[in-house]
Amino acid sequence: MKNFCENYGLGGVLALRPVSGGLLHKMYRVETTSGIYAIKVLNPEIMQRPTALQNTVNSEKVAHALENIVPLVAAKEFNGAHVVKYDGSWFMVFDWLEGASVFAPDITVEHCAKIGELLGKIHTADVEIEGMEPETEVRDVFDWEKLCKAMPCGERGFVSALNDFLPELLALDADVVHALKISSSHKVISHRDLDPKNVMWQGNQPYIIDWEAAGYVNPFQELVEVINYWITEIDGSYNYDKLTVLMDAYKAFKEVRFVDWDTVLLRSFDGILGWLEYNMRRAAGMTGEDVADREEGKKQVEGTIAEIKNQRAQMEELRSWLYEHR
Repeated sequence: MKNFCENYGLGGVLALRPVSGGLLHKMYRVETTSGIYAIKVLNPEIMQRPTALQNTVNSEKVAHALENIVPLVAAKEFNGAHVVKYDGSWFMVFDWLEGASVFAPDITVEHCAKIGELLGKIHTADVEIEGMEPETEVRDVFDWEKLCKAMPCGERGFVSALNDFLPELLALDADVVHALKISSSHKVISHRDLDPKNVMWQGNQPYIIDWEAAGYVNPFQELVEVINYWITEIDGSYNYDKLTVLMDAYKAFKEVRFVDWDTVLLRSFDGILGWLEYNMRRAAGMTGEDVADREEGKKQVEGTIAEIKNQRAQMEELRSWLYEHR
């Protein structure tokens, strides 16, 4: 890190500490003689994938294309690049933002109104990125049975819980893939991971961070995902007042009167199922990472299954509220 900072004009390193919260990459708060930065060291296993570098580059292009539309933190540029390879590692550098994320039970209706406004602005920005095209093919159902069989031996409780959930998982994923096939044409470029952890607040001012998932998405699918992130209370219940202000703020920018919410609600599980599939591969040691990464994968699998179950239990209530707010 010292050599990287000196070679790229960031100054001499005075202090460095890891920053918690990143699930795929490592982030550090780095104080130098020229300022304070957030420096991300990208996961080497992910960066070995054929499309990883271009996807990361494109995601930062999205952030820079939207920086005059919504408040956000985008990577700094070095010799025309936002992703820099140095001494075998990939780096991204951001100006350090003093702020904090908010989570339930501290999320207020004011927070939700701001998030609805930001999402509405992004979805109507009409951003186009050269070389970035919407995916035309819909994925197949994930091979959940194979993944369950690949889980580590000696984890009886963990494996048993997965096997018990398997029939529900198979049925849900089949429904989701069908929903993706019948409504895959309407897409916009967006953040695609507007989880509370990816929004930093300075008082009442939000700043969107971590654009690495940015790309094309059905806007209403992302809206439902954002609703689930922001209106869910600590006990798993939904807050109607938070939904109302979020939807009202969003509708000030984008029309929702003719949305087929039944299909959209199924589509909204696509992202979380992809995250579950990836972490099952991590837990099984299929991603080539170390023991600590496998343990983190297992932890994410358990948490993600609980989140899917909660979402399914609340879906009918959310469905009725969404149609009410058209």
